[in-house]
Amino acid sequence: MFSLWVIAENDLLNSKTPYDLRETGQGLHRVQPAPNLFNAINALLQSTKAELGKWVGLERIHLGDNQVPNAFHFIDKYGQISRIVVPILRVLEHVDTLMEDPQMAAYIKAVSYTHLTLPTKRIV
Repeated sequence: MFSLWVIAENDLLNSKTPYDLRETGQGLHRVQPAPNLFNAINALLQSTKAELGKWVGLERIHLGDNQVPNAFHFIDKYGQISRIVVPILRVLEHVDTLMEDPQMAAYIKAVSYTHLTLPTKRIV
């Protein structure tokens, strides 16, 4: 992630790609292309697809458009994913251990949907 920050800063400060101040539907923003960050993200996407062998989802990289106006917005927006997903993954990793405590097991069973099996690592 650090290397993406460096690339983003270089794109933001590049005088060959000036910004355009415009209304994006989300307010007035500095819309600026970030070709180096785009190439780096595209390379990450391609290597991830190759590693997984299968890709579910869109391959469109929004950068320098109305959805993600510039490199800073891209890094900020997608940097939040790990802050959302990692705590969920940590809980799921510990469900089996939590189920060993009778009181915790009773709580998990009480709040789980009765027609579903108990949450496990299979969710991820």
